[in-house]
Amino acid sequence: MKPRLREVLAESHVAAASVVVFLLWSLDYLFRGLWEPLSALVSSLYDAVAIYVPYFAPTLTVMSGNLWMATFWYLFTAFISFSAAWFLSRWVFGVGPLRCLSTYSARFFGRDNA
Repeated sequence: MKPRLREVLAESHVAAASVVVFLLWSLDYLFRGLWEPLSALVSSLYDAVAIYVPYFAPTLTVMSGNLWMATFWYLFTAFISFSAAWFLSRWVFGVGPLRCLSTYSARFFGRDNA
């Protein structure tokens, strides 16, 4: 009887490597998505504290539409990448991505702490 695709992926390193790649992509996109809005917020707070002005700079409230679209796109892509890692690990290993990688690393490196 031929082994199923799920069994073949579970026995090889392909599924675990794919989960790692999807998780790294989601972290990268999350960082890229939050970097610009957070840096604008910190810059505005720094300006408000530095010159003792009781209001925020107008650059924080009237940001470029492209910045918001890029932020939304990066956060959406981070969600899609994490969802792909979640579904792949649930389908192949039956658990979430972090638990899958923790048990897989113990099996890969020959340690069994159970």
